[in-house]
Amino acid sequence: MRGRLLASLNQSEKLAQWNHDWVADPVDDPGYWYARGVHAQNTGDHSKAVEFFCECLLTDATAPEAYHRFSESLKQIGENEASQRATRRAKQLEETHEIGSLFTKDESRDPRKVAELCTLLDDLKRPLESLSWQAVAMVYNQQSLGMTNENLTLQLKAINQKRMQIIEAGSQSATEQFILCGIEHDPIIRRLP
Repeated sequence: MRGRLLASLNQSEKLAQWNHDWVADPVDDPGYWYARGVHAQNTGDHSKAVEFFCECLLTDATAPEAYHRFSESLKQIGENEASQRATRRAKQLEETHEIGSLFTKDESRDPRKVAELCTLLDDLKRPLESLSWQAVAMVYNQQSLGMTNENLTLQLKAINQKRMQIIEAGSQSATEQFILCGIEHDPIIRRLP
C-alpha cells in the first residue's frame, strides 16, 4: 500500500527508497506491482516496468492509471500497437468509472448511460457486470420504461438465464492476452524460487 501511495503521489525519491528496502515477495497485490512499475519507469527501465505492470493488471484489470503507465512503457520499448490498445483500454475504464460515479449522485439511472456502460463492460470482457447493470437499470427505470411488474420479472429472469449460461460456459472473464493488450508475459511469481 505504501508503494502504491508513493507512486500515486509522484514521490520518486521515497518510492526509490521503498523499492530498495522492500523485501521481494511474490505478492498478489496490484498496488505492490504498480509501485514497482512506476519505480522502474522513473529509472528508465521500461522493459522491467512492462513486466511489473503486467503483474499489476493481471491482479486488477480495472485500473486506468495502470493501463496509462503500461501504455507509456510499451511505447518506450517499441510496442506501439499494444501501447495504443492499452491507452484505449485506460480510456474505456475511465468512462466506466465516470458513468458509475454519475449513478451515485443521482437516484435515476438514465437508460442511455446504462446502455453505454454495458457496451463498455462488454468490450472490456466483463459480461457479468454488464448483465448486472442491465438488471439494475430495469429496476430503477421500470416506470419510465413502461414495464409492468410481470414484464420486469420476465426481463430479469432472461438476464439471469444469460448470466447462468456465461458462468456455465466458463467465459465470464477476459483472457490474459486480452488484459495485457496482446503482450506475451511470463509471470514473475512463477519465476521466483
